[in-house]
Formats: sequence, structure tokens, C-alpha cells
Amino acid sequence: MEDQINLAELHQMKLKFDAADEDGSDGIEMDEFIEHFGDIVGKSLSDLQLKQLFMKIDADSNGSVDWDEFTNFMFLKRQTTAGDDGPAIWTYGEREAADVNAGEPHANHKDVIVAIAYVGVIDRYVTGSRDGTFRLFHASDFQHAGTFRVSGETNAWVTDVSVVPSEKRTFIAVAASDRTVSFYAVLLQNKLTLAGRYALNDASMGAPTCATAVPLATPDAAATPGASADLGAGNASAASVTSTTHPHGPHRFMWGDSGGTVRALMCDYVVKHERDGTYGHTRSVAKTDWMVVHEKHTDACVKLMHVPELECVVSASNDGTIVVVDVSTVRLNSFRVKMTLEAHPKGVLDFDYCPAHNVFASCGIGRDVMLWHGSTGSRLGILKGHVSTVCKVCVDVNLQQVVSVSADKTIKVWDLRNNRCVQTMEDACKKTYRPEDRIAVVTHDPRHRRLITGTTRLRGWCQTMRTREDQGHNHAVVGCLYNDAFDVAVSADESGEICVWNVSTGARDGKFNNAHAPGARITAMTFDTQERRLLTGANDGGVRMHNHDNGQLLKEMFHDEGKGEVTAVLHAQDEIRDAKIILAAGWNHLVIAWNDTEDSELREYWVMRGHEEDILCAAYCANTVWVATGDYGGKIMLWNLYSGARLATWTIECEDDHDAPCEKLLFLQTRRDVKEGPVLISGGADGNVRAWLAMRKGRRGQRPIAIVNAAASGEAVAAMKTDPTDTKLFVGDSAGHVRVFDIENVLRDGNVEDVGAAFVELGAWRPHKRAIASVEYMPARDLLVLSSVDAECTLWTLEGAQIGVFGQATPWRATSVTRTTWKSVAHKRRVGGGDTSGRPWRLDEMADSGPGAAASKKAKHAEMLKALLRSKSDVVAPARCAKKDAEAPGVSPPALAAATYLKERKERMNRPARWADFETCMVHGKLRVHELRETPETFTSPPKRGTSQSRSSVAREDRGRMSVS
Repeated sequence: MEDQINLAELHQMKLKFDAADEDGSDGIEMDEFIEHFGDIVGKSLSDLQLKQLFMKIDADSNGSVDWDEFTNFMFLKRQTTAGDDGPAIWTYGEREAADVNAGEPHANHKDVIVAIAYVGVIDRYVTGSRDGTFRLFHASDFQHAGTFRVSGETNAWVTDVSVVPSEKRTFIAVAASDRTVSFYAVLLQNKLTLAGRYALNDASMGAPTCATAVPLATPDAAATPGASADLGAGNASAASVTSTTHPHGPHRFMWGDSGGTVRALMCDYVVKHERDGTYGHTRSVAKTDWMVVHEKHTDACVKLMHVPELECVVSASNDGTIVVVDVSTVRLNSFRVKMTLEAHPKGVLDFDYCPAHNVFASCGIGRDVMLWHGSTGSRLGILKGHVSTVCKVCVDVNLQQVVSVSADKTIKVWDLRNNRCVQTMEDACKKTYRPEDRIAVVTHDPRHRRLITGTTRLRGWCQTMRTREDQGHNHAVVGCLYNDAFDVAVSADESGEICVWNVSTGARDGKFNNAHAPGARITAMTFDTQERRLLTGANDGGVRMHNHDNGQLLKEMFHDEGKGEVTAVLHAQDEIRDAKIILAAGWNHLVIAWNDTEDSELREYWVMRGHEEDILCAAYCANTVWVATGDYGGKIMLWNLYSGARLATWTIECEDDHDAPCEKLLFLQTRRDVKEGPVLISGGADGNVRAWLAMRKGRRGQRPIAIVNAAASGEAVAAMKTDPTDTKLFVGDSAGHVRVFDIENVLRDGNVEDVGAAFVELGAWRPHKRAIASVEYMPARDLLVLSSVDAECTLWTLEGAQIGVFGQATPWRATSVTRTTWKSVAHKRRVGGGDTSGRPWRLDEMADSGPGAAASKKAKHAEMLKALLRSKSDVVAPARCAKKDAEAPGVSPPALAAATYLKERKERMNRPARWADFETCMVHGKLRVHELRETPETFTSPPKRGTSQSRSSVAREDRGRMSVS
């Protein structure tokens, strides 16, 4: 948003600023900011965005902004985004590879290539040329794979090639200047055979100049083109995978001709001999074989393209117009012209479409590329930069870029996000092409990430990613926090670099460096209570507060106590006491507190003493006086924040001292009113999560009310988070695993007996190879933001499907994530992150450790069964239900079926079951163990890593690796 404010407007803003300061306080409040600045900075901003902008500027949260704050914010914001190219970090390599067909003199075309298409079923490029042939080339290396002459009698030019899928197979349609359209069927072993050829001999027809294929909305094998063809048995597999340009199913072939008319072919693509039944013959089209789509052009059509996002076919002509035709009713043989664009007065040469922006890019006789709105046809912009006529354009849909080629063989890459030219390339060989010295065709292949140009042979321009140094982190990430107020994620690494991320796309909105003193490592971070400011702690004992959006240093906290690594920073606010407090704890064994005043340097503080070991974690119970801290020796202490008094002390009891450290703490905010509460959750180096009642007295109060295993064998709890309602608990461990627990029933009724049974594990996966640094929950989107010491921050669904990595080249769309079920995400798990794709989610394999393990396991099974019977009964299709009932008529009561399943599962550990099997058995109330699929259920984690800087990390990394069931 801030990028929309430029320096030229500062003078006008100053006048507005002074006028808005009605009370003469040298500052304006939020309503004044929106009222007086809305017409300047809010032309394209909503009231919510203006409020967020005001809050970013008002980082000290005093409710007003003065002129110095405003200008400092804007200049610092420019610095955090300066030189940032955004997501467009892919570039094309300009070095030309050796011609793999150099030793084959007849491999390349003898004349100019006029058309190129990708055939997905055989992973080949098909090219058509004016030499009268079309040829196949391997997509991997451009090796020649075959040559086919369109006509043996005449040397007709090929004018276009198009991939036409049908239900049984895929066809390659070849249009030629001798007024024929030939259809070649793709058979097994990557072979092609002529299926049929149509002669366009009707007096109203011109020569075909361009072609495309339009999918039919409702496939019907009995009435669709190509569906009745049978060119050889056993070709179903070859036709099951179509070109990436076309979806599965039957398609209608359409072509444009030299007269400007667009027609659709209504007959079969296979031409059989009437007597002997052989195929591959030629026949003239009859009146009933075709129909007119539109006749709006007055000159030859130069391109015809199907745009599935708009359900349209778009044609361009030498008459300078682009016609958009609605083909949503193509199955009814009905077409409607939606609009006609007067694009280029001297003639259109090429166009393409970008679905992400709903934009057409076109070129004509001129040096500019025009941008058009796909729905309204209004002109959106002009891309200027070429010094000669732009003759070809194509779109990279992944990176939202336009590639343009001019007559002087210059290639430019444009970013549609800002209409800037991000790369310019020239023909490296500088040679003169014959018979015409020009780049004749260009296309982008998203599957192989390359740009392809053609003259008489093909050349690939491979995309390579620039260094991610300016996008992601290069050092171990300390944490990645989600800011609900501004809907951004903020991450920090040990080097002192802090990045702000757009959670809707994964793009970086800004970054700043050197958050602490030179040489200091960031070791802890958190937001203040209102999520306006970022608190960080360092290994030199420093504690600072920044404006996270532009990096402005707002406060620095000082103390005279012993210096040591800060492992936890907190911000507490009590509206009743009108108090704001900043806390820091760490290796100096102390909890230090400062009053959060308006001063930029805070030097007055008080100390809470009691720990004898390094403090590793801390937690604050909102709107109360309680602060809890945990140390390396397993001690957990509860403090009165304002008096500094110690209220309680607990000890994590373990047989091995290395398992004693308390790594993480959090309060269940919605359970603070329970009897003897609040409820405190601790995560230990032994991999267990423990629940404590903070105000429980006596000997019972010294013991946890529940112990639940939450990490892989031999690993430590490294991160914890709950959702705002405390119904789910998310736990990350030191080997990169994440587990999701249902804790909705933990102490809901006040019953402290058998609390461990209320921790129901929903699932687990391994998103990272190394320790999880932080887990954050996004309530509005129901997603998890994870960070790891492997220097990556990632976004995941709760079911274990990765949405993306922050800073990746291709943006994601977190606002439109398709939800999945617990049983259907195995194919989406990231194999590179520890390969959990081969093992099921842990449904009943919780480790037998801790006094509440058995009860928890029993309750977990009961909860699964209840959920299945309550809301999952419609998961399996009725037809499948009927089939399974017919196969196994005996039906057991659901409870008995569940018990039988669990018993068999325990006895036959070599036959692990997936969730789908368990669900099916429970829904139908019966069990067939012999139907359960065998899946590997163990994996070995990566080799032991080097030691980390913090003592707790050393303990986690050095405990050895594990095998998880």
C-alpha cells in the first residue's frame, strides 16, 4: 500500500497534514487520517487498508501520528523494498546449447517453422513448416523423433498444428495451404498414423491458416468427434494423458481461414474407406460436416486460441481486430460473439492470454505490446521498449510474464505485476537465418520451464532461478510469526535479517537487516499485545523493539545484570492496571521486566530470581498476573508479573537428565477460569507434552495432570501453538515433524481425572528435515505457518498439504486453498521433507510412554469412531457401499467392528492400515483385514547435524536420530 505514495505528493500531504491537525497537537488521529488523506493515498485503498496503514505508522500505539513519524515511516519503507524484484526471480539463460541434430542433416526443417505445439501424451514438440512437413522432437533435448509429409502430390505449406484430445486417443491436426486438414492419431510406442484428411473444397472456404480445439462441456462418446474411432487395440493408456494445453475428454476442432471466417468441424476425425473399412483416407467436407462460428473478420485469420478460463475462443486477423466468441454452449452447436477489439489498425500479428490477471497481450505492426482486459476489452496498458516491430508474444502463466519478440530478434520479458521489463535477450549467435532472418515462432513450456523459439530449428531458453539470497533466509530461522492485525508473516534469522511476507501469495513485502548489534544473533522474537511492534532478543543479551513493517528502531531495553543469550521475550498488557510490560529471560537465569513507556530507551527494570539453570522458555497468561518460565534443569516457575513473587514451582521428572529441559510453555487462555487453574502446557526435551494446574496445592500440585507423547522417538518438543479457542494443539519437534492434537475436551468439564485421554492426536507429518523453530496458526484461513532451522518458512494446511515456501518464485493463492480431508492428503505431502508419503497418518501408534498414554489411546479411538459415525457416514459413494455390502453381507455393530479392527491391528503390526481402510470399515460396520493395503510405516531421519549455538538446540540435535511409526 505504501508504494502508492510518492515523493511528488509530499508537499500536498504536508498541507493536508497541517489542516487535519484540528486540535493543534502536532499529530493526527485515525479518523482524521482517513478523512483527509483518503483522496491522496486512498484512491485504490479501502478503509480497512487505510486503517492498517495508519496503525503501521503509529507503531508506538499512542493513537496519533505526527509528521516526523509519517515521513520516517515512508522513507524507511522505501529502503526495505528497494531493489526487491518481488517474486520474479527466474531468468532465461542466454547460452545456446549444442545442436543435438547436427549430425542428422534431414532432422531440421528446410524452411521457416510457422507453428509449434506440445504433445503431452508422448512428451514431444510438434512443429509445422513451410517446407510441407511437420516434425516431432523430444521435449527433453530437442532430439529429432520423426518427419511426416502432409501431401505427397504438392509441396503445400503447413499453416498450423494443433493437439486435439478425444475420449479414446489424442490427435494431431495439421492445417495446410492446399486447403486440407489432416488428423494423425497418437498410438502406442509413440507412433503416429494418419487417421483421416479433409479437403476443404467448399466454394465459401479459404485456406486454413490457424486452428485450435475446444473441449465439449459434457462428454458423450456416442455423439462426439473422434469418439467412434478404433485405430488399434490397447491404446487407452496412450490416450489417457493429454496435452497440458487441453483437459481430458472430447474436443471440437475449429479453424480460421484466409477469408477471415472461423468454422467448427462437426464430423469424426477418422476417415474410413466405405468398402474395406481401412482408415487414413481423404474426403471432401460436406455441408453437414461443418458450421460457422463467426464471420467478423474481413481479412485472413492469423491466430485462433481457446481460453478455458473465459469459456471463449479468440481469433485475431490482419484486419486489426480481435474477436472473442462465447463457446460455453459449444455442445449445443451454438456460439455468440461477446466483443470485438479494435486492437492494431495495421493488423494483428499475435496475442496470448494470462489467466492470473485476466489480461490479453497482443502485438501488431508496431513497436508496442498492448494489454487488454479479458472480460471488458478495455485497454489496460502498453509495454514499450522494442525498437522494431513486435511480431510474436507469449505468456508464462506461472510467473505471470509476457515474452515479446521483435523483428530484430530481440526478446524482452515483462512482469505483468508492474508492467516492467525484467530481462532483455538477443540472439547470441548473431547469425543471419535463411530463408528469412527472423524468429518465426515462440512459445513457453511450463512443464519444462523453458522458452522455445524457432527458425528452421528449435532453440530452448531454459529458466534458471536467481540466488534466493534476496528472497528467503540464508541462515537458521529463529521464528516466523503471524500478525493477524495486518495479515502478514514476519520471520527472523540468526543473522539479524527480518522479512515481512504476504501470506496470500508467499511474496516478500520487505526486509531489514542488522536488527541488533554487529555480530549479534537474534535468538527470540514476539509481537506486542496489539501486534503493532516486534520485540527481539539476541545472544548478547540485547532486547529491542522495531516497527516490523519498515525496520524502524523504536525502543531499546537496558539492564546491568549479567549478559547472556535471550531465549524468550514477552509483552504483557493489563487494561485494568493500565500497564504495559516487556519481559526477557535467558541464560543469565533471570526474568527481567521493563515498563513499556514512551521513552526510546528503557533503563528502569525489576528482576525475578529463582532459576539455577538457563531459562529456555516463557509464557504469559493474557489479562492476568501470571508468567511462567522453564529452564534447562526441568524447573517450571510461576510468577506474579507485577510483584515479582514466585507462586509455584514444578519439576519435570525424567530418568535421564538430558530429557529434563523444559523447551516450550503456553497457557490455555480459555481454561484460565477452571478450578485450580490456569492450565499450563509444557513441552519437554523428552518429547512429551505435560499439562499442569497452576494453582493446585500440595503434593498433587507438584505433578502434571497429563503426560502425552508429542514427538518422534528420541526427539524434543521444539515449538507449540494453539488456536484461539484452544481446541487444537500444534506441536513441532526437533526432527522436523508436526503433530496436530484435538484438545477441545481438556478440562472442559473441570474433571482432572484422566486428562491425558482428552488429548486426541489427529495426524502427523514431516514438513522439514531439521528442527521446527516455530508453529503459527492462521484462524481465518485455517492454515499453519511453520519455520525451521533449515532456513525455510512454509505454509501448510492442517491436513499436511504444503501450499508453498515463503519467497518461492511462483506465488500461491492462500485465499483459495482447496480443503482436503484427513484421509486424502498422502499424495500431496512433500517427499523432499523427509518422505512421509509412504506412511499413514499416526492413528493408533502413539508411543507407550507416560501415565496417560493408554487412556489417551483408548479415548482417541473412541473419538475417531464418534467422528466417523457423526459426520463421515457420507464419505463413501452409495455405489461403493452397495458393492461392499454385496461382497460381505455380514454386518457387525460399529463398536464391535472398531474393537475388532484395533485388536487385529495390534496383533498384525506387519499389516498397517490407512485411514481410508479404517474409515470404510467403521462407516459400514464391518472389517476385512485381508483387504488392508500394506504400506511402509517407518523411515529414517537424516544424519546427525552439526551443533547449534544454543544449549537447548545442542541437546535436541545430539540425542540421536529416530525411526517413527
